[in-house]
Amino acid sequence: MRVEKRQVFDLPEVVAIEVTEHQAEVKRCPVCGEMNKVAFPAEVTQSVQYGPRIKAQAVYWNQHHHIPVERTQEVLTDLYGHTPSAPAIVASSREMEAQVAPVNEMVKEYLVDTEEPVHRDETGLRVAEKLHWTYVASTEKVTYLAVHDRRGRKALDEVGILPPRKGVVVHDGYSSYRQYPRHGACAL
Repeated sequence: MRVEKRQVFDLPEVVAIEVTEHQAEVKRCPVCGEMNKVAFPAEVTQSVQYGPRIKAQAVYWNQHHHIPVERTQEVLTDLYGHTPSAPAIVASSREMEAQVAPVNEMVKEYLVDTEEPVHRDETGLRVAEKLHWTYVASTEKVTYLAVHDRRGRKALDEVGILPPRKGVVVHDGYSSYRQYPRHGACAL
């Protein structure tokens, strides 16, 4: 006997927001008259709030895919029929930024200390309709990105990888990089 198999990967017909309500009983002590209340879970701090999964999706689309806040709201509305406010999406991004800050600092330290050549570049982007610069520093293992409103030595100093770095820096020859020691030219 022979068996043939075929599989179809798809999403469920309905993906919906799930609401979990937490209730804390409040009672008065019959002996002392003091009010007592059961504690809510530590992560439940507001009367109404978004959970970690929907906040993570909002941050993923807004930050990783560079989808503007308003369009991120549209995506969430289209997928789940629910529209988080723009401030809620921004707050979620800031919360995630704080959570990944220690990892970003370790990446930065690695790029300062590694003997491996560090590749540097910068490119312009718009932030609130104004020209800013995205600075990248990378090796085969890690990439660090920083956005600054200026281009040049002041920004490179404030990003903070080049001033303390002793190893080789590979770049495209932009003059600001030449103010730091140990260069390697990239093959453009």
